[in-house]
Amino acid sequence: MRLWLLALCISALLLSTATYAQAPKASQSSSQTEALQSDVSTEAIPRFYAESRQVLVEAKVWNPPAPNGKPDRSAIPRETLDRLGGAASLPNFPTPAKGLTSQNFQVLENGVEQRVNFFHEADFPAIDTTGQWEMHPVFGGSWGFLYTIEITPEALGRPSGTFSWAMATASYILGYTPAPLKPGECRTIQVFVEGKAVDINRSRYCNDKAYDDATGMSKASTVAAQIQQWTTSPTRQSVKLSINSYTFWSSGVLHLLNQVAQEDQSQVLPATDFTYRVEVHGARAPATVQITAQFDLPQTYWEGSECRKHNPGVRVAGVVYTAKGQVAAQFDETYPCLEPTTLASSYLTKYSKHQTVIDRFFKPIRFDTQIELAPGDYELRMAVKDEKNLGTARLPLHVEPFDRNHLAISDVVSAGIARDSSWVLREAASVSPFPVIPNPLVAKDIQFFPDLNAVLRKNTPLTIYFEVYEPALLDQTLTVYYEVRITDLKSGSLALDTGPMSAAKWLIPQSIVVPVGLKIDTGRLKRGYYRLEVKASDSAGMQTGWRQAMFKME
Repeated sequence: MRLWLLALCISALLLSTATYAQAPKASQSSSQTEALQSDVSTEAIPRFYAESRQVLVEAKVWNPPAPNGKPDRSAIPRETLDRLGGAASLPNFPTPAKGLTSQNFQVLENGVEQRVNFFHEADFPAIDTTGQWEMHPVFGGSWGFLYTIEITPEALGRPSGTFSWAMATASYILGYTPAPLKPGECRTIQVFVEGKAVDINRSRYCNDKAYDDATGMSKASTVAAQIQQWTTSPTRQSVKLSINSYTFWSSGVLHLLNQVAQEDQSQVLPATDFTYRVEVHGARAPATVQITAQFDLPQTYWEGSECRKHNPGVRVAGVVYTAKGQVAAQFDETYPCLEPTTLASSYLTKYSKHQTVIDRFFKPIRFDTQIELAPGDYELRMAVKDEKNLGTARLPLHVEPFDRNHLAISDVVSAGIARDSSWVLREAASVSPFPVIPNPLVAKDIQFFPDLNAVLRKNTPLTIYFEVYEPALLDQTLTVYYEVRITDLKSGSLALDTGPMSAAKWLIPQSIVVPVGLKIDTGRLKRGYYRLEVKASDSAGMQTGWRQAMFKME
């Protein structure tokens, strides 16, 4: 029986108006496509990547301010001005240079001019739509931050405060394809626009051979020894560390156009010049296991004078052990207290020097990475540490075998954070030509992030993500279904049972992966603990087992 189904709202999270096209045929050769779909090919497991060694860079372009011009108030939201009394004394900020074309840009790598083969004027908001929260991809994972924006007294003519705003910008994503990187090689990037000031998100990139090319992880012996020392140390653990894992049998792929439009260089390419897809693994390939860690570092340490003076870093490390105690995978990443930035323009350098621009304080709150594991039982040991604080945790892992010839379903992610997937391109620009790790979890135009708290307030929707793998989609037409049910753990009664619901709106042409993102109305749920379960079925009579996640209603 379907319980209050008509009153329950389950819908795709269509939060943006961006349109995505299918990847052009030229982006992959037929042999590459066959390799991605082959059951016996384990040499090239699909990963999230920028097209064929393509390097992406984000450039913010500014018009020089008039020497005696009036301050530009357009960079400040009206509500912020109102909160400040409407009489703030603002500096004469440079204005964003919008509407440029690829012909306006000159891109140099190691001093040699490059041919721009991807161009996109990025209509990104100054602040991520998730609020005061951002992701910063690095070589081996993605850091998540809470941040505040401080308006200095010099900028406003009154005591400093913390507000959620930033200067308006004109951002452009530029792509080019250089020669392959050699082991250990680093290259510099420069971007110029005549008569304009340009700030780029990075000025160099490297092929860091301190990491293993296949896994993106550092040497097992060093990391394992360090984890062992931390987990057995008598030092008081002052950081609460929460960890979880999610198993998928797919990889994300970002496809880009190879060529900038030749017919009319004055036109900016629309958002349809890139698309996000997922590809399934072969039956013999290991599973992709996404690991999410959330932690709470002392705020005063990360925003105090010691941070500015010594620029310490927070280190996250983990080791996965087999049932026999052998190291199966590991990761080790460090992020500095101060956000690394590149202020190439003399204007912003000047304002930064005289403390007339806003200051952003970043506090790491999470780290996401991924590893590849064969079927079996494992244990994850993980630690987070800065110069004064430590937290450790352990988690059992179980990876099931995957049969590419039968209907299957991934783990279900309780995703407290969802945002427009156009941010994926911006994050690719910070790490390309290397992949973004972990593979972005995207259904339609929405990107999902696991939430380890799983605590919902009254009338807050429950957001979930999972993938269905339907091999029959490649050679026949059938209907794929999913079913969601929620059980009250105190009474044992069903609070929700949707029955089979069609997943047609999430199908991706020529792909057996069906990524599904839902938001579930929890308005009728009482306070307490609940078990969420999801399973898949099809019109041929096949069905999967149930996948589950727990959550709490406050």
